[in-house]
Amino acid sequence: MKKIKLLILLLFLVPPGLSSQFMDDNLDQDFSKLIIPFDYENSFIVVKVVFNNFLPLHFIFDTGAEHTILTKREITDAMGVPYQRQFTILGADLKTILLAYLVQGIRLDVGDLVALNHSILVLEEDYFDFQKFAGIEIQGIIGADITSRFIVEIDYQHQIITLFDPSHFQKPKRNFTEIPVEIERRKPYLRTDALFRKGHLQEDLRLLIDTGAGLSLLMNTETQDSTDMPENLIRTEIGTGLGGYLEGYFGRIDEITLGDYKLQGVLTNFQDRTPDMNKDFDINRDGIIGNELLSRFKVTLDYVRGKMYLEPNRKYNRKFQFDRSGLVMAAGGKKAARIFYITYVIPGSPAAEAGIQKGDVIKSVNRFPTAIFELSDLYKVFRKKV
Repeated sequence: MKKIKLLILLLFLVPPGLSSQFMDDNLDQDFSKLIIPFDYENSFIVVKVVFNNFLPLHFIFDTGAEHTILTKREITDAMGVPYQRQFTILGADLKTILLAYLVQGIRLDVGDLVALNHSILVLEEDYFDFQKFAGIEIQGIIGADITSRFIVEIDYQHQIITLFDPSHFQKPKRNFTEIPVEIERRKPYLRTDALFRKGHLQEDLRLLIDTGAGLSLLMNTETQDSTDMPENLIRTEIGTGLGGYLEGYFGRIDEITLGDYKLQGVLTNFQDRTPDMNKDFDINRDGIIGNELLSRFKVTLDYVRGKMYLEPNRKYNRKFQFDRSGLVMAAGGKKAARIFYITYVIPGSPAAEAGIQKGDVIKSVNRFPTAIFELSDLYKVFRKKV
């Protein structure tokens, strides 16, 4: 059963007028480069943030988000931070309307980077409950409003983000490919071709480069019945994001081209989207590229010149692995009393044939109690050879 649990952190639609409400940061240092260490957990880039010079938090580093977001309103409530105005945001399911508030004058310390007097969005509720679905506690998202003024280098292998002053940056000297990118509302897009299946080449696809997505590739399609689609697609929940579960299809495409590199057998999610959605919500993209694919490279984004540099690392040639169980799981309770339960079972999968049902709690795996596992550990087990 070719299925992997995919967690997607997407903010699809923020009102265009919101950017004018955001104040420029005052950076607290002169620099040629700044270093931000990160943890790579469950296919997400997690950075440590000190909020208002006081509270240590964990944020997702997200090139696919236009604005920095605090998902836990209780933090700003407790600090007495005033809310300026309310905004509505369209959720990842393209249906749910979320509420957020503008907050100004926030200090954020992220590695060597110190941003003073920054404006962020605070969600009315923690719509995404990240700990439940990823097994790690997250309080927010670092968006492109902070990072897009820099050259951003993401070294997945050594788990370091380097922010370069554009005037001091030099592109890689060898073993790389250079790809033009389009910057729209601070978010980077590339255009490329993909071979969905033999003889069915999709050309000039516009894909969002999204480090807030714990997947390889997500493609938006008008219908699952298209003759261009891969064979043997599975109808399933393809993940969860801000606003709810995402439904669609899962499979492999034959090949995608990234500059000089061609990656084959890429695990791909397909989310149905009608032409009306594209028109009504002004969503001008064909899909997204996430960390499961990007992490095979050292990725450098030059927002100023509109370029991306990819340098392959030791993961480049690894096969894209899938979960063989057919289970979608979530974590509940605190770490010391963590439980793992089933949120979805793919029909016809080994898990379904074994009689596992939605709501069941996993007590042990291979005779080991789940108390010794993290959620990411369980998914690793289910990716191994039978």
